[in-house]
Amino acid sequence: MKIIFLTVLLAVSGNIKAQTTGTGLGSGSVTTQRMEVYSWAQRPDEDGTNLQKKFIKQEWTPGIVKFRSGRPDMHVPMIFDIFNNMLYYLQDSIIMEFVDSVSQITFLANFNKDTVLMIFRRFYPSVQTNTSATFYRVLVDAKLTLLKCEAKSIMLFKDPATPEEKKKDPPHHLYFAYMPSGDIVLIEPNTEKLMAAMPECRNLISDITKRAKLKVKDERRMIELFVHLNNAMQ
Repeated sequence: MKIIFLTVLLAVSGNIKAQTTGTGLGSGSVTTQRMEVYSWAQRPDEDGTNLQKKFIKQEWTPGIVKFRSGRPDMHVPMIFDIFNNMLYYLQDSIIMEFVDSVSQITFLANFNKDTVLMIFRRFYPSVQTNTSATFYRVLVDAKLTLLKCEAKSIMLFKDPATPEEKKKDPPHHLYFAYMPSGDIVLIEPNTEKLMAAMPECRNLISDITKRAKLKVKDERRMIELFVHLNNAMQ
């Protein structure tokens, strides 16, 4: 049986702003328990910035929020600022932030004349400057998971073993593989580099790319490769 994966993402490469208007995912659901939240107006270290004005031109996207504690999911209007790794929730006209640890958010984003399912998840192992609190966009959700990080914090993502004079700023996004072993590794859309970063999958990667005549050089082809890899690992 073929694995279930985010097929709609195969048609999407490049960045999609997470603040795009959604189409009502879960909008008919009723929350059975109110989560602990607080208003930014009551935040002790609030600098006086009016977040209502900050988001005045943004659309609040209906989405589903899952919690690490196992509390009931929330179906709420939200804005997820992917570049600052921050999630905001709208209660009536007040902007709120979750106190309970959010583990995953799911929503629909407009793309051209269609919609794309977006899943962001965290509590993966720490890797260099990325911590368990870092949200990753899930491109392939399976035994071997393909993740994408778009937060500003990745601009600080540098290998501490690299001499300072040879350090360079990374691209605006980074890709990671979450392995069945529980490890997370930084990867690039390049066949040879993928085999080096994922030695336990080296033979499979080599076989699949040759058999499918797949040249891994961008996000779309890397998603295709991970789908093939997961199918072969079943």
